[in-house]
Amino acid sequence: LDESLDQNNILIDRYVDNSIKEMEGLSEIKVQYKPLVAKAKEFRLMVEKFNFYIDSLRKQLIEKSGGPFTHDDEIVKTYPAFLHKPQKPQDIRIPYSIFVSDSQKGTQKGFPFETKMLELKKNYLDQISKFWNKDAIKGTIFQDTSRRSATIALIENELPLSEFGNYLAQANINNTAVAETYTLLRKIQNEGKLSLLVIVDFLSGQMGWLNYDCFDYPVLFSSPQKEIIRLGEVFKTHLVCGNFYSGRDFSLSVDGKTAIVKNGVAKYSVEPQKKGENKFMATLTFINPETQKRDTLKKEIAFEAADN
Repeated sequence: LDESLDQNNILIDRYVDNSIKEMEGLSEIKVQYKPLVAKAKEFRLMVEKFNFYIDSLRKQLIEKSGGPFTHDDEIVKTYPAFLHKPQKPQDIRIPYSIFVSDSQKGTQKGFPFETKMLELKKNYLDQISKFWNKDAIKGTIFQDTSRRSATIALIENELPLSEFGNYLAQANINNTAVAETYTLLRKIQNEGKLSLLVIVDFLSGQMGWLNYDCFDYPVLFSSPQKEIIRLGEVFKTHLVCGNFYSGRDFSLSVDGKTAIVKNGVAKYSVEPQKKGENKFMATLTFINPETQKRDTLKKEIAFEAADN
């Protein structure tokens, strides 16, 4: 899961960078959009700083666990995915010592980095809200003050950070092992980047048509809340349709049923049908920019269901 999230983050970075580049190009012609470009870059920097903080926590986990697994460790020879990951993967005392004992003596509910997540989300929403002012950009939603509250509420609901914050609030740090915490921190970075994608898509949508034909072939990937769940739990994920923007002719279905996509992201949940590996098929249907014909991209997504 950690490697999968890392690859997802790379794809999101590419998507956001390309979006901002296209926004910047259009703003050279339509200069009224320059504040939107500047804000998109500011948001990107905010996420970079946030992820730097999360990386520091991942490094602490590695250091306090005795360092990373190396090629010399027997477990790496059997399970290569353990390479460079923290040792003592099942130890629950190490995360506790970092996130509870080191940060606050006594009992602490939840994860301390949740505060950083809330700050990032609040900054997103506060900064977007400020575009509704007496000098609002012409031709954008920001000229209609009556739509301000509803739009901010809609964006907040679509931010992956909002939903994941609810998950963290219910998690128990006292029983979270090193390996799970290490991946959880990567997942938090993923949620921050996915939320940036939503925000940048919203800002670029205010600028009208952008030339996205310069993008690579479309991508489809899953960003699950957890990749291993227990029987009786619900598997929840975000299905991200990369290289698309609001208005492009495309649709997404899961096991034949249409999924609702907002700002390139669809929320999907399903109950496992059996113990062990469960799978579902996501299908992206789109107009190929090269052939101008309808094309499909299929991705089989798997998750594990364990005993209660």
